Amino acid sequence: MELLKNSIKVILFFSLTCSAQKTEYLVTNKNDTIYGNKISIKRKNILTDGKNKIEFNLDTISGYYLSKNNYYFERVISPHSRNKNRASIYLIKLTEGRIKLYLYFDGYGTDFQKELYISKNNSELKKIPIGRIKFGLKSTYEEIRPFIEDDSLTVSKLESIDPKKDAFVNLINEYNKRF
Repeated sequence: MELLKNSIKVILFFSLTCSAQKTEYLVTNKNDTIYGNKISIKRKNILTDGKNKIEFNLDTISGYYLSKNNYYFERVISPHSRNKNRASIYLIKLTEGRIKLYLYFDGYGTDFQKELYISKNNSELKKIPIGRIKFGLKSTYEEIRPFIEDDSLTVSKLESIDPKKDAFVNLINEYNKRF
């Protein structure tokens, strides 16, 4: 009986320590992953693991995951840049595959804006119009159509989806599964 109690204690200890894994991570340009408890991107970019602080340069990071919002940010060439030596920007990656959707948030309060971007086969990002309150506008549907026109099933579903972010993400994920 004592052996059983000790075994249960050991199992509980390991299950608790394993469930308390580090929750946020950085992906470097060399595809190395660095885990930590919290990422802070401000004047100094810091990843902490409770005891240690690791400073990093954003130029060496291809993406990062923030557990608070369950967002993965990927570095892409900025669609806002006007010159040929384009700066990079981190956008929230919504889909993975042939067609990628990205979301961008900027500003606070009444100046807050959100932007949706789409790319097919790693082409240049194209801004898709979305509403401030209602995500999908008539023009949102019209702008997405050329990206999915090679799949008649997805095109037919486009007309019937709700004008919500998750509906567009699910539609593109279904498309990507077929290709």
